[in-house]
Amino acid sequence: MVKSMALSRSSSNVMYWTEQHNIILCREVVFENPYLYKKGSPQRSETWKKIVDVLNKCASPQFNVDHRAIRGHINFLVNKYKKKKELKKEHQEYPQMS
Repeated sequence: MVKSMALSRSSSNVMYWTEQHNIILCREVVFENPYLYKKGSPQRSETWKKIVDVLNKCASPQFNVDHRAIRGHINFLVNKYKKKKELKKEHQEYPQMS
């Protein structure tokens, strides 16, 4: 019974990422730069927690995130950018024949 209550509570807190969320997240990550610190270090962890605190205090757009969610979403955005950059490079190297 407790398990089902936890599931129903967590599903109501689903956050949908918009372009505005992405911009604010990226600005905050650039400002705090958690990548200055060694992976797994307490400083890096504290930096991610600072970012989470700032984002969750944001009034518009509203955030409902934890440190794992923002790290995962930043990785998603970086990978998306890298793929887009690769495709653009390939398109420049091999232009389509008309």
